[in-house]
Amino acid sequence: MRKRIENCKFFDVDSAYDFFGLVCKDRGPYTQLSRKDRAALQYFMREYMYLPNTFIAKIVGRKPWHVNQTIERMKIAANETRLPVTMNLGYREFIEYLDDVLREYYECRNVELSSCTSETEKSYLIWEGQKASEYYEDAGVDLTQIGLAKELLSILGLPRDGWMADAIVKNFRIQSNDAFDS
Repeated sequence: MRKRIENCKFFDVDSAYDFFGLVCKDRGPYTQLSRKDRAALQYFMREYMYLPNTFIAKIVGRKPWHVNQTIERMKIAANETRLPVTMNLGYREFIEYLDDVLREYYECRNVELSSCTSETEKSYLIWEGQKASEYYEDAGVDLTQIGLAKELLSILGLPRDGWMADAIVKNFRIQSNDAFDS
């Protein structure tokens, strides 16, 4: 494992709430932040603090599937525009601010989860984030578009893996509903 991964900091419940409190104290209540800033905060907590969506949802007062959907949409838009989320002008300033808060108060420079090219490293960061926060993602349903497509195929009695899931994701947008609430 690379040194930059080994040096990442993981946040327990208290530290995550403290971070959220610092941001709200400086920028105002969460509900009064702009939609882009709220989305950027959720993205940052997942991608740089490695917090599980279930925990992020609890912190910000949303459903876990909604947090996942917000982050997924940001990644899809970034992929379509070929501009990383962190470089998008709508999010960049607030994400830089959040990064500054993380560096100043927690003395850490965490790696962006999406920038990990190794699945082993990405899995390590996700698992360590879950252990530190003591919140664990429900492994039963993967709420990414490919995960939902595989669930759909499974429900229909078709093989989960293969070309069909890719074709569904390429041609359709699957919307989560209350069945996926935690």
